[in-house]
Amino acid sequence: MVSDESETERPSGGTHLAVAAVIAGVVAYSLLQSMLVPVLPALRDKFEVSTPDAAWILTGFLLSSAVSTPMMGRIGDIRGLKRTYLTALYFLTAGAVIAAFASTSAVAIAGRVLQGVGGGVIPLAYGILRAILPSRRLPTMIGVVGGVAGISNAIGTVLAGPILQYLGYAWLFLIPAAFCIVSGILVATVVPTVAPRSEAKINVVAGLLFCAWLSTLLITLGQGSTWGWMSSQVIMATAIAVVTCAIWIAVELRSSSPLIDLRLMVSHQAVAASHAISLLLGFTLFGVFALLPAFLQDAQAGFGLASATVGFYMVALSLGMFTVGFLAGRLIRVLRSRWMVAIGAMAVGLALLALGLWNVSPIAVWCLTLVMGLGFGGCFPAISTVVVMSVDPADTGQAGGVNANLRTIGGAVGTVAVTGLMSVASPMSPAGGFSVGFGVLAVAATAVSFCAVVFLPRRRGGGFDAARNRK
Repeated sequence: MVSDESETERPSGGTHLAVAAVIAGVVAYSLLQSMLVPVLPALRDKFEVSTPDAAWILTGFLLSSAVSTPMMGRIGDIRGLKRTYLTALYFLTAGAVIAAFASTSAVAIAGRVLQGVGGGVIPLAYGILRAILPSRRLPTMIGVVGGVAGISNAIGTVLAGPILQYLGYAWLFLIPAAFCIVSGILVATVVPTVAPRSEAKINVVAGLLFCAWLSTLLITLGQGSTWGWMSSQVIMATAIAVVTCAIWIAVELRSSSPLIDLRLMVSHQAVAASHAISLLLGFTLFGVFALLPAFLQDAQAGFGLASATVGFYMVALSLGMFTVGFLAGRLIRVLRSRWMVAIGAMAVGLALLALGLWNVSPIAVWCLTLVMGLGFGGCFPAISTVVVMSVDPADTGQAGGVNANLRTIGGAVGTVAVTGLMSVASPMSPAGGFSVGFGVLAVAATAVSFCAVVFLPRRRGGGFDAARNRK
């Protein structure tokens, strides 16, 4: 096999500038992902709509991102990573500008849906990094991307309120749009053109079916508590999602040019295990996002903190992820990916267990949240490294996209599961409801640790083994 480096022209501006160009796009996406969460009540008042209607400004982005991420990754494999990355930036920029000057919630939602299409920047970034960097530097840069995404999410969450108050609503979108423009200019000029590594055609039918079943599933999970879990709407939507998913699987398996190569996703133990782990990590991480703020704000079971103070605790989570993310490359070389994931997930599980079992102080909660951040910060770059290094370069985009997509699906399930358990357990005992929630998340984190030790590669470094993957 020809090495990645020999197939890629070197950028005149240097590899470091090319990496910075790609990371700027990741910053833009992460800011757009996080900045609107803490200011949702203000958006509801601005557009004079109900809270459920305002929530679609967030939901539209998440749905679009979940559907488009693996598709954009696959398109990058077929049409070229650089070209597709620029296309993703165009969607992010156009959506940000539309949302910035929206006069109604419907226009803002439309802009957010366009922004979600740009969610492919994450797997595309991994593909570009694999193409322009030597293998020994790839784990480090994957960790940097994860760290930058984590700290950008934290910054977006903390600064959203001040930006809205002092600069105005439009700047919530114009600041990320500026990062998109800078990234686009740099990517166009200094990132090398990586030739498409797959000769497959884009399967439009499979793409439409994929959009249909995944959108239906995520909408059902998001609206289930409103509709009622045993309501006719939920039953009908679930049936539609299951049937459409079954048809999509049949189409993909019979296609000579599948949109997502399902055989690839399950035939290689490292890839299949990484996808299962990402599903569980998404379940745990988004469960923490749903449970921890509610616990901190609850006057009986928690501390009755204000929303602004809760943000201080959530920053600890991002700070931990950022710190380990920048050290991930060195840690992976020393510990190997499987132990990075196992140790990180076990740290998350123990921290959650402590929150569920003991009546800890506010400072102890902050420290435990930091520990969770450190644990997640070790897991995500290690898993991404396993996926990227275990597949043929022609499949990097789709493999990374599916991995990110499964994290989103796991997150949707985790959010629903945790809030559902709390609603059942908390009427008699609010503290008991939170304990059950933390316990369930601790079990999920422990399952991640177990899967990592048993199923992830034991060898140091890893790397794509063409002969093995063709079997």
